[in-house]
Amino acid sequence: MIGNCLQSLLAKLSEKERSKLDKLIQKYNTAVEEGNPIHHHLCMELIKAYQNIKLEHEKC
Repeated sequence: MIGNCLQSLLAKLSEKERSKLDKLIQKYNTAVEEGNPIHHHLCMELIKAYQNIKLEHEKC
């Protein structure tokens, strides 16, 4: 879901940004699979990252 949205932006990011976002997506997916309630917090972080990336690319 949110991961799919973020994946579409990954190609536009620098290697450092992409790596950081990939790690966050992996943490989120692992938490969801394990039923760890921290995935709600990670989801909010992913949404914030997505919004920041989108804003940055709209400025260009």
